[in-house]
Amino acid sequence: MAQSASSKTRRVLLVDGHAESLSVLERLMASSGFEVATARTAQAARDLADHAPFDLIICELSLPDGSGDDLIGKLKSGSDVRAIALSASAYPLQQPGGADAAFDRFILKPCRFEEIVSAIEGLLGHAPPAQQVLVVEEDQAFLYSLTRAMRHHGLGVVVADSLAEAQAGLDFSPSWIVIALSTAGGDAIMLLERIRREKLPIKIAVLTAQGNEELLDRAAAFQPEIISERPADVFSFVQRLTQ
Repeated sequence: MAQSASSKTRRVLLVDGHAESLSVLERLMASSGFEVATARTAQAARDLADHAPFDLIICELSLPDGSGDDLIGKLKSGSDVRAIALSASAYPLQQPGGADAAFDRFILKPCRFEEIVSAIEGLLGHAPPAQQVLVVEEDQAFLYSLTRAMRHHGLGVVVADSLAEAQAGLDFSPSWIVIALSTAGGDAIMLLERIRREKLPIKIAVLTAQGNEELLDRAAAFQPEIISERPADVFSFVQRLTQ
């Protein structure tokens, strides 16, 4: 049976020359139910588009080998694909949706992932999970149980494999960040400092391990919404994120 337009898996092409940002956004989109392809250059994006159609393009306007605006225009030529432009510049060359604009929406970076979700919903009618969680945790067994419980509760999950990816994840302001002090150490404090310094609208959950009271005291100073030992019952912990 053919899928309806509202239920079929949407194909999204992400284009960004910044590796960490691209990786984080790819995981955010994949956890939101999209089929995702990525490209770090305009040429790589054109090669991907030549082989299969996409429903949506999300493209950084500044690319290593050209203009994202020009790329979007070429990919949209003769196609009904929709496009969202991302840029750290507050002044795009064209107005989104205008007669001369290649892109349908423009979003200023850094941005909340909710802004991208809202734009996608407006363009495609697809509503991803309401909450996204960025997880910084190295214990693979615990990480598996934690992310499984999060997905069971309908949360979108992105696991940061490095401090650079975690920092890039903050640029998209997920609903929550879950940080394990026992593994992240001083890196966790750097993330907490940035969240509070830039007043990012991100709720914080800190998971602790016994034996490091100094690090625990430093984390507590940032007044996280949740601070507790690594829970034995991950489902109960995840329920606190959804309340």
